[in-house]
Amino acid sequence: MGTTASPPLHMVAVKAAVWYGATRLWGQAVSWGVTILLARLLMPADYGLFAIALSVLAVLELLQEFGLGTAIVQRQDLTRSQIDSVFWIVAATSLLFTAATFLAAGPLSEFYGEARLTWALRILCITFFLNSLGMVPYNLLTKAIDLRHRSLAEALGTAASAVVALGLAWQGYGVWSLVLGHLARSLMLNTAVAFFAGWCPGLAFSFQGMRRVITFGLRVAGTHLVGTFTPATTTFILARLLGAPAVGLFAMAQSLAEGPHRISTAIISQLSLPVFSKLQEDTALLSSYYLKISKYLALVSMPIQVGLVLVAPDLVPLLLSKTWEAMVIPFQVFCFESMLVTLTLTSSPLLVARGRPEVLLRGSIISLVGLTLAAALGSTFGLVGVAVARLIVMVPLRSIILFPGLREIGMGSRVFLLNSIPSVVSAAVMAGGVLLVQHSLAVSFGHWERVLLAVVAGAVSYLPTVLLLDPRLRREVTAVSRELFTSSRPRISEL
Repeated sequence: MGTTASPPLHMVAVKAAVWYGATRLWGQAVSWGVTILLARLLMPADYGLFAIALSVLAVLELLQEFGLGTAIVQRQDLTRSQIDSVFWIVAATSLLFTAATFLAAGPLSEFYGEARLTWALRILCITFFLNSLGMVPYNLLTKAIDLRHRSLAEALGTAASAVVALGLAWQGYGVWSLVLGHLARSLMLNTAVAFFAGWCPGLAFSFQGMRRVITFGLRVAGTHLVGTFTPATTTFILARLLGAPAVGLFAMAQSLAEGPHRISTAIISQLSLPVFSKLQEDTALLSSYYLKISKYLALVSMPIQVGLVLVAPDLVPLLLSKTWEAMVIPFQVFCFESMLVTLTLTSSPLLVARGRPEVLLRGSIISLVGLTLAAALGSTFGLVGVAVARLIVMVPLRSIILFPGLREIGMGSRVFLLNSIPSVVSAAVMAGGVLLVQHSLAVSFGHWERVLLAVVAGAVSYLPTVLLLDPRLRREVTAVSRELFTSSRPRISEL
């Protein structure tokens, strides 16, 4: 390792968060821009068909790696030969899934009553093989908290997808622009992570000690599998009861509402898991990191979600055209759901890092049942009914994950709630400021003017309030900023 000391873990985490957060924001901005342009070129039925195809593939994508990617990050004692064994297990499984999906595409399209689904699935299933090639390098970069190169690879994948999807949509290829854009992203992303990690699989297999690794991985995979069944089941219910256009409206509303939530999820899962895993034996320090990450996550995501709720009536017709106005209310409800999920998000990587994936598995099973019933009952009242039913059941479902996580580190719920007060109160004050502007000054303005005034009012209301409620925030940000550009990035071998 030489004589140069490695930077402290908190600065490694901060640098990784800055890189990853910045590129995810850029990627989300590009994704939103591309989504808006595609929405003007494509029909809701195209999005519905693509959503159905992805819901089928999402289940199999989780099975192909058996949760071993997460095991690479969580386990601190894996040998090179064990990692090579993981690669070949995943690669062989992925080839089998690719072949099986290709053969099953026809019957699946008949089941959903969508003839175009056959070749969409056959093209998309190529991503199984591509993802297997990048799985180990991707998780090695994550374990080393080298999110700089991870972020660059993901940015390249996003750019490739945008170019392909927009080009084909402009030429009138409909749903195929979405299918081939998704394939282009997978190809670019996995090629880039393999290059940046500088890792190639070896042929010296070793299954010594792999039983514990596989057991842990299977529990993680089971959690992800059950969790993936939830949106897949919802898509199936909507497709059968309300039709492909309704699936398209639902998918678009959920996609736009969960944009900030996806950024938060990505940062939490890809930063918190390796950090928590390194601290899994130090409960006091782990608790400190848990509270800080949870606080900053809420401070960033809460005002965005509240803002989207308030500007939705102007934002949706302005960006997507009047064709999508039916998704305004579902979009607003999904924003409230995302706020609830964000506040409890940090508990999931905490439980995985502490070696408790069985808690998440149990919670995922309960969530599958609850959200499936919500979709079935809510569909009687259309898309709005489904969105409202999901929000109602989400409160007890998220507590199933939150409270075991707090018990794992010996933290009371009062401490956790006090940690969230600045973001919640500041967001409420912001909402008051925006509503005041919307119902007084912005009455005679158009969509663009009302959205702009709402953004300005929200920023003016939120920032002073959060600094007043959390005086330490300014000092923490200043201290981090001073160190941010002076600490060196650790090498993979040092972590």
